[in-house]
Amino acid sequence: MNKFIFFPFEIILLCVAVQSSSRAAPDDRPLSVQQLSMGFVSTVNRADPLLLTATPVSVASVKNWSGATSCNRLYGLKELNLSAAAFAGRFGKTVLAASLSRFGFELYKEQKIAIGFATQVFSRLQAGIVVRYQQISIKNYGQAGTVVLDAGWQYSLSSATTITGAFHNIHRATIGKGKQPLPQVLQVGIRYSPVSKICTVAEIYKDVSYTPEVRFGVEANLLASLSLRAGFTRNPARFTGGFGLHFAEFSLDYAFAYHPVLGYTHALGISISR
Repeated sequence: MNKFIFFPFEIILLCVAVQSSSRAAPDDRPLSVQQLSMGFVSTVNRADPLLLTATPVSVASVKNWSGATSCNRLYGLKELNLSAAAFAGRFGKTVLAASLSRFGFELYKEQKIAIGFATQVFSRLQAGIVVRYQQISIKNYGQAGTVVLDAGWQYSLSSATTITGAFHNIHRATIGKGKQPLPQVLQVGIRYSPVSKICTVAEIYKDVSYTPEVRFGVEANLLASLSLRAGFTRNPARFTGGFGLHFAEFSLDYAFAYHPVLGYTHALGISISR
């Protein structure tokens, strides 16, 4: 009886995991808790090395060095755990960074290793490149891996306004014997801070195989030690929120995302920056 109950459930979870992987670009399953809480927008306000695979130029704002880790449970299912760690360090005008993430459960596992850098091109222009290795393992079917190349840029229109862009999977990499193409995504975002304590972000996210998605987010730093965040996306409709607690060089972040069909996703993250 137990096998009859749990076997179909595991198959459903496997289908959810594989479908999530086949459609999820690097920032559609965020490693960064900030990003998840602000409507999945990758142009956030605070330096976070976990954004490396979301937009390669993100680490350019790291002052000296920064390390972060996060854990994320998609739709509240323990079988769909996502965990990650990342580190970034500055060397003159260039920031080098690396991240590692793991997703899945016994039947389906996915690992990603990313190495990248961001550098100052001109006084207002920054650019970054990331090389990531992605490996997928399905029980009783083996495993496969591939190398993916991403690039991004950031331009400061003023002290209050920044525009960013990224192109994921530039060479349209495929994975597995069936040559399943990984998502190829274009995204353009803007960050605007009307006052010093409020940051608003918006992004157009376009997977070449699907219709564009519009994302919005806002962060309010009401106190020096507290940041409140919220956001939403369209196509699909998702509502997000969360907060960050800051203690000197340390930050503790929480985020949630609500999908009207699949339910809640929760995430926690810890980071330290200098």
